[in-house]
Amino acid sequence: MIVGLCSSYLEGSLVQGAIRSLLAACDHVVVFEGPAGEPLEEDVPASDFSPWGELGDDWIDEDVPLGIYRGRWRTDAEKRTKMVESLRPFTEPTWGVWIDGDEVLVNPEYLRDWLTFADYREEETGVKNMGWPLKLVEMDGSIAVCQAKVLRIDRLDSYSVSSSVFRNAMGGLEGRGNYRARVDEFGTDEHLRALSDPDGGWLFHWPPLPCEPFIMHRSALRHPRRQGLRLHEQEAVEIEKAKAAGLGT
Repeated sequence: MIVGLCSSYLEGSLVQGAIRSLLAACDHVVVFEGPAGEPLEEDVPASDFSPWGELGDDWIDEDVPLGIYRGRWRTDAEKRTKMVESLRPFTEPTWGVWIDGDEVLVNPEYLRDWLTFADYREEETGVKNMGWPLKLVEMDGSIAVCQAKVLRIDRLDSYSVSSSVFRNAMGGLEGRGNYRARVDEFGTDEHLRALSDPDGGWLFHWPPLPCEPFIMHRSALRHPRRQGLRLHEQEAVEIEKAKAAGLGT
């Protein structure tokens, strides 16, 4: 089972790409629309869910595996915890894929192959999966590796700090932030020789690879008055506490 979880707030039509990409990968998708903390006072276009019909406060399409819920939450961590709770009880295994309203899952139809492989590897090694890393591409072309975008949510209890720190079903606290990808981490010796060889070298495709699922972050396409809204001060403080506790994000 693969479920998609989309956190959205005043995204305009941008959210439609996020939802469509999740529907292509997942058995079921939930979208939680609303602020995490104080609402934005600027006049910003609402998230546009019109392709899926007229929406009330809570809306579920029986013909499409999609639920859209409206609300307001104190923090991003509380919002994400409620999203997970809305999908319980889980069968095992259940993978969750997190996409924000300004992101798109690229090559979504191939995600199941990768997660099936992750399950195979767990069966062979006996080492339990909590998550699967997914690359995220920014609009300037830079790449990060996200460790908390694809998780075994049947093994997840609650979120403590945004999407970065969560408590697993065994009661342990885990910190899984993003880290900036480096060429020498992905480049094999052949890649690096191809770059440095003055006579040229074999041509290689750089990550993300064809058919590899990854996330495209499109925050620059938000309405200009929406782009300044990021993590709230309360969560920034909590992140620093998590770093001090050895759960670096």
